[in-house]
Order: sequence, then C-alpha cells, then structure tokens
Amino acid sequence: AHSASQMVSLKLGYGAPNTQAADMTIEMVEDNLDSAMSGFAHGVNHLKAATITCLLSLLECVDEPYIPGRMLETLGPEALRLNMNNLLLRYNPALVRELCKRGEVSEEEALGAQGYSDTSHTKAEEAERQQARQVAQQFYISYITLSTFDTTGKFQAGMTRLKIWDLEALHNTVGVVEVSRAGVLEKAYFIVPSLCEYLTEASKRRILTSVNRANLQTMLTDFSESFDSLFEEMKHQAKLQENTFLNFFRLTLDWREKVFFYNAILINLLLLLFYNYECNKTFICGDNEDLIHYRIKPGWRELVVVLSCVQCLFAMTRQWWYVIELGIPMINAKIVSNSKRPLAKSLWALVVWLPPELADPIHQHIARQHGTKTSSLALSRCRLHAVKLIYLCTDFKFWTITAQTVVNVLA
Repeated sequence: AHSASQMVSLKLGYGAPNTQAADMTIEMVEDNLDSAMSGFAHGVNHLKAATITCLLSLLECVDEPYIPGRMLETLGPEALRLNMNNLLLRYNPALVRELCKRGEVSEEEALGAQGYSDTSHTKAEEAERQQARQVAQQFYISYITLSTFDTTGKFQAGMTRLKIWDLEALHNTVGVVEVSRAGVLEKAYFIVPSLCEYLTEASKRRILTSVNRANLQTMLTDFSESFDSLFEEMKHQAKLQENTFLNFFRLTLDWREKVFFYNAILINLLLLLFYNYECNKTFICGDNEDLIHYRIKPGWRELVVVLSCVQCLFAMTRQWWYVIELGIPMINAKIVSNSKRPLAKSLWALVVWLPPELADPIHQHIARQHGTKTSSLALSRCRLHAVKLIYLCTDFKFWTITAQTVVNVLA
C-alpha cells in the first residue's frame, strides 16, 4: 500500500489531488489484501478440517497398531495442541487475553489475539469464527482419539488448561458414543450440534427415566422414537432464546415462581394477623356485642390489595408462560405422533387426526413451496389451530394452573 501511494505521487506530482488519489489507492490495496487474507484463512481451515477427517477415518475399526503408531510419531501432541490454541486466537480472542491477565498464557503467545475483536461485525466474520471453532473441535477429537493409543502418556499429560487453553469448552462440545464390535467397545467421538444446547433439563431427565431398558434393541428403538419431538422442542427453545422479550421470561422463571409462592404466604399472614371484627366502627368489641362485621384494619387493607394484584399478575403470567414454553411443544408432538398412525373410527380420532401435510412442519413447508392455493392454506391453518386448542383444553396441568389463576382473581 505504501509503494502504491509513492507510485501515484511520482506519476501525478505532489499536491492535494495527488494525495487524495494516493489515499484511494491505499484503501483499495488494503481492501484487496484483507479479502485475500480472509480467503487464505478460510482455505487453510477447510484444508485442516478435511485432513483431520481423513485421519480420523483411518482410525475407525482399526485392529493393527501400525496406523495409530505412525500418526503418533508423525503428529505428536505438541502440534495438535498448537493448532487448537492458534485457532482459539480467531474464534475467542477475549479468552486468550483473560488467560494472559491471569498469567496462564505468556504475552508472546497472546500477542496474536490483539488483531481480533471480541465480537463479529459481519456475517462473514461470524462464519469464519464458527469455522475456526469447528476445526478446533476436530483437532480435539483427533487428540483424544490418539490418546487412547498412546502408551507413553504424553497425550494424557497434555490434557490440562495450561496446555490446551480452551479445554473445558472443547470438552463440553464434543460427545462420545460406544460401539460394540466383535465384543469390544470402541469409542466414537463427534461434535455436538449447537442446537442440542437448547434441550431442557426436564427433557433430559424424562429421556433417562422413560426409555425402555429391557435390552439393547428396545433401548435404542425407544430412544430413537423420541428424536422428532426432541428436535422440535430444541428448535422451539432456540426461538424463545432468540426473542429478547421471551428470553427474559425464560431466565426469570425460577425467580417468578419463588415470588409467587412467598407472596401467597405473606398475603395469608396479613389476613391472619389484621383481619378482625368491627364493633361501633372500632376493632375493640365488648363481651355482649354481636360479632357480625369484620374487615382488615386500616392501613393494612391497601397493602393486601396491592399484594393481591401482584399475585393475580403472576398467576396469569404462569398460565401464559406454561402455554408458550411447554404447551406448544407438547401439542405439536401429539399432533405429529397421531398423524403417523392410521385413522381410527372413534369420534376423538376423527376430531384431532390431521394428515401429515398439515401435522408435520416439513410437509407444510413443501406445500408452500409448491404454491398451494391461499384459500386452502388458510383453511388448513384454521383446522390446525382448532386441533391445537382442543389438545390444550385436554391438558390436565393447564387446567390446574387455570384453576389457580381463577382462585387468585376471585380472592
């Protein structure tokens, strides 16, 4: 860029117009340089990912120690760790700078993080960060796979935060399954899809407790049958977190439940302590006076009214949030499940059964792509929403929360 500005200055002479031309040339050269460097980094990461995939494929179903032995001698633990740490400079430079402040990383090693910002300003930058993270995960998979063949202990000794800077995050984003081959269990590692982060703890516990463990076949079959509903639930949870307003209600769920419970206790205590009989416009009654009129003492009545309004608000919020967070995924799962069964002759089946093109979101997307008539789509949506409302009205927990809401409003 500096040479280009000198060439423009020599060709055009010196002056304000020449300086402007030189600046334009510098800007053009810098833009082209950034584009070339970005394309080079993308190509290198793509080549690394393809190479690691090829190496991991050679380690699948391997019986002879020759192949992993050659990999251990050729690669070595240091080269794999160096690649993971260099990629961390690209996808999480803030962590590198934080480790440098703690003294866990030297200033020379953290020098490369100075050229990267903590946030992505464009989609291209975000894509580059995601690619660098995925390549680092693949390097980590190759590292822990080769560690099972290492007899010297060098790979296991390097599984520390000081050696692999992003060890905890890499460990959390890599899963493992055990495959039985000829009576021997082999571990196969994979990158956990980012969508799996949205699976709720309640769904995880439900899977662990509800899967039929009679034998390996029934366990796998029962587990695989829940894939569709779990996938739809994770997509629904992702939408909730992407929406700022709904994500606020998701994050404050535990806090709102505690306030709802303790506020109910406080209201009952105030009624117990300050709800007395009134005689001659006073709360001091004689032995022979009729105890007919009773109300809350002045001053406390206003407080009870305010707390009761707050309780009503929380009660209605609980009902609304139950429908948004749990009701909609449950209803969609029931609709898809019933659509896969043959149509029964009962009245209930005739009311709630929907064909796959209405029940499954994939079929709905295909119908829209094929240009189905607008009137037909409108009628289909009305029928779909009517069935969802019917399923919601048959949910016992929904009516339990509704009863609590009605009681709070009446109180």
